[in-house]
Amino acid sequence: MKDPANNLPWLRQRISDIKQGKEAAITTITMITLNNQDYFNIYMSYMSCIGCLIYRCDGTQVDQSKLTNAERMEIMRKLGTPAERIIIYDGSKAG
Repeated sequence: MKDPANNLPWLRQRISDIKQGKEAAITTITMITLNNQDYFNIYMSYMSCIGCLIYRCDGTQVDQSKLTNAERMEIMRKLGTPAERIIIYDGSKAG
């Protein structure tokens, strides 16, 4: 997906809310693609869980209990591999 931060209304609103809140500097939003679908991970550095807040393009949160072990492992692999993810928002670098 091209420019999801502007083309997905729910994500644009989420980023706006993050920027207005106290968690802006510690929040990173990344996008990965799995099985031809884009997924968005919202990570706040005070949380110890990368991959806990994953959303589909329509803004619905992914219920990881409904994923197979292989799907969960592939999501985590992609989130942990810089070449596999696209940074949509990085509050630590926002000015």
